[in-house]
Amino acid sequence: MKKIKLLLADDEEAICDSLEFSLSSEGYSVDVATSGTNALIAIINAHESGEPYDVIVTDCNMPGLTGAELIRESGKFDPSLGFILISGSIPTNNMHDKAIVGNFESIQKPFRSRELLPIIERTAERTATIRTEMKKWHVINSVIAQNRRIQEIIE
Repeated sequence: MKKIKLLLADDEEAICDSLEFSLSSEGYSVDVATSGTNALIAIINAHESGEPYDVIVTDCNMPGLTGAELIRESGKFDPSLGFILISGSIPTNNMHDKAIVGNFESIQKPFRSRELLPIIERTAERTATIRTEMKKWHVINSVIAQNRRIQEIIE
């Protein structure tokens, strides 16, 4: 099974350090960003390298881009990307009312890293499913684009 590739985005370094240690110990590949802007740069670089992240664990309130803004900006080039929003100030049930669309879940601070594990697994599984479906549609669109008879029927 493929190792799940995570990005932790939180402006609180202690949280990043603690989660990075715990999640790496569980076998995840973990990178850290301490602002929303740095997280977006890491996401773009990983995507362009052909090794995109499977899950982004992000704080809601960070300098640069907030967690919700990070989801929206990332979705412009990788709509399959899975997010877990973490917050200490907004009840997680209210996060779903913020017009955030996509593959995401949420968890309220404080939490134990073991509480995050099943959420990471679910989110990574959805990311993999979405990516598989997107590849299928890409193949179908390629066949259609290369077949004049199909194009004539569609027109």
